[in-house]
Amino acid sequence: AGSPFAVAIHPSAPFVYVTTQNTNTRTVSVIDTTVNGIFATIDTPVTALGIAVNPAGTQVYVVNTNFSTNAASITAISAATNTIVGSVPAARGSFTVGFHPDGSRAYVTNENSNSVLVVDTASLSAVATIAVGANPGTYGDFIACAAGQVFVGGGCGAADIRVVEYINTLDFPTSPGGHFFYTNDPAEQASVDAGAAGRFSRTGNSFKSGGTKQLCRFFGSITPGPNSHFFSINDGECNALRAAQATPTPTSVQQWNYEGLIYSETPSVVSATGIASCPSSTVPVYRYYNNAFRAGNKNPWDSNHRYGTNKASLDTFAAANNWAGEGIVFCAAP
Repeated sequence: AGSPFAVAIHPSAPFVYVTTQNTNTRTVSVIDTTVNGIFATIDTPVTALGIAVNPAGTQVYVVNTNFSTNAASITAISAATNTIVGSVPAARGSFTVGFHPDGSRAYVTNENSNSVLVVDTASLSAVATIAVGANPGTYGDFIACAAGQVFVGGGCGAADIRVVEYINTLDFPTSPGGHFFYTNDPAEQASVDAGAAGRFSRTGNSFKSGGTKQLCRFFGSITPGPNSHFFSINDGECNALRAAQATPTPTSVQQWNYEGLIYSETPSVVSATGIASCPSSTVPVYRYYNNAFRAGNKNPWDSNHRYGTNKASLDTFAAANNWAGEGIVFCAAP
C-alpha cells in the first residue's frame, strides 16, 4: 500500500519484501509467494526506501529517510519474527543498501552526501564512510560477483570453492551405504564438521562450484522425513517438487521442502536422443540413487542421492550397495 518503492527477495524462504515511500504508510510489506498475499506488515520510523536481505536470510535492512529533515537511518528487521531489532544512523539522503557476499558488511549509498556508508552487521554500527562521486544511488543488488567468483580484496575474483561430500552411516544404520550430504558453504561445513547435523564425516571427495546456473535444494525433515537432502539443477525436477510441496509444512506427512537456491554449476547438454554430455571446459557430475522407492515399493530407509565425478568409483559403490546410476546431472569446473 502507498507508493511501493523497492523490492528484495529472500534467498531461501518464499518471501518478498516491498518498501513504501508514502509518508502516511511508512511500511515494509512481507509477501508470501506461495499464496501471493501479504504475510506481514512492518511499520518503519520514517519513509522506507532501499531494502536488502542478507545472504543468510536472517535479517532485512531498510533505508529510512525523513524528507523534511533529511535525517536517515538503517533499520534492521528480523526475518524470523518480522520485527525491528535495531538501527544505525545514516547520512542525509541515504537511498539504497546492499550486502557484502559474506554478510559481514552492509553498504548504504548516500545520495545527498556523495558517500557510501559501511555498516558492520555483527554490531549494527557504522565503521566507515567512503567518499564517492556525486549523487550515488542504484536499484536492485549492487554488490554481486559472477558465478564461480567471490568478493575478495575489494573486487571479484576466481575462487576454487569446492562442494564437499559428507557421509553418515551411524545415524542411518538401515540405509545401504549410508547417507550423503553436500555443501560448499564454509559456515555450513564448519557446522557439519562440529557435529551439529549428526554424525557426518568428510569422505575426502569434492567437486568445484561455479557455473552458469544455481541448483535448488530440498530437505524433508527429521520426522516424519524424508531425513535427507536433494539437489538438482533441472527446472523440471525443482518445479515438480515445489508444486508437490504443501504449505504450511505438514507435521505428519512426508514431503520435500524447498530450501532455496545454492551453489552454481553448468547444466549438461542433452542430445535429441536423450544422452547427456558436458561442455569441453567442464567435467561430468554423476548422480546415484539408493533405491528407497522403486517399482511402487517403499524400502525401510529414506531416499538419498550421491553425486561425484569419479564414475568408476561410484559404479563400484553402487554395485556393492544396490544403488542405481542416474547419469550425468550437471557439469563442474575441472
